[in-house]
Amino acid sequence: MATITVTKEIALERIQEIISDARKLIEECKPTITQNDYRTLLNRYETWMNSTIIVLAEIFTEKKISETFFSAEDISLSEETHSEKILSLTSEISNEITKLEGLIKSLQMGIYSQEENPTIVVAKIARRQAITISIITAIAGIITGIIAGYLGIPHKIDPVKQQGFKNISLNGKYKYLCTSFDGTYQHGGRIIVQKGADGSLVLHGERMWKDIKDTITNKWHDSNFAEGNYLQWSSDWIYVINDSKINFEYEISSQNNLIKGYCTGDILTDEKGKVQSLTGNFYVLNSKPILNGSMLFQAVNDSIYNTKSTLKKNHS
Repeated sequence: MATITVTKEIALERIQEIISDARKLIEECKPTITQNDYRTLLNRYETWMNSTIIVLAEIFTEKKISETFFSAEDISLSEETHSEKILSLTSEISNEITKLEGLIKSLQMGIYSQEENPTIVVAKIARRQAITISIITAIAGIITGIIAGYLGIPHKIDPVKQQGFKNISLNGKYKYLCTSFDGTYQHGGRIIVQKGADGSLVLHGERMWKDIKDTITNKWHDSNFAEGNYLQWSSDWIYVINDSKINFEYEISSQNNLIKGYCTGDILTDEKGKVQSLTGNFYVLNSKPILNGSMLFQAVNDSIYNTKSTLKKNHS
């Protein structure tokens, strides 16, 4: 099966049309728009995202998609102020344009013009960060090609045995930092890992802050959460390979949604097998807006964990 199912010229033309529509949306993201205008704009963004999925599905897989894959409801229900929501929406649209422009460059270079297994094709697209995980999932109907087949590992069956620990201990407290692959988003907080009732490890995290970069002005907008409003997330499935690699799923529960994510990374320990840090990547599987990037977990003592201090932000 060919990696693109239409001519390169048609594919480029259709993607350029998508980008043009997105730029028109950005022009309307003015700080002065009313709440009703913002709601209308959000609905148009949702329509644009779903149209984009349909177009890319036809370009890469010949699939005719009629379902709605993307919902902008999570953006409208966020706790941001009206002006912050407009800024976030502008940033989201700009990010999608950047990814689509990257896809155009890849098409022009002929990266997707060879005959290949469709699973490999989708993995290539994901690796190049050309388009979002949600679109990749929609057009290919697979997740395993993107995140290394982790779904094939037995889940939550005899969790103590399945967790794979040998000589290391993850129990403890950590501060963490996550940065999106496109460099426009960071968040951080703290984590505690301890044994659950069945003997398996359970992770509980609290997001304490998030920063968003305006891709038009290149300015960062920081949001620090009050202690009672930290975003709660958790994991009850952790899988370790050879005491050096970690994989875990996590969930973020909200009133209207359950966000599921996946992390994979390397474990750095001291000579006694105590974990000092974890480094790797995170992938949000069903969140809108889509979020994926790099992660760093740093072990800390009780006194540091209990403070509001966080790992140093590395954006400017």
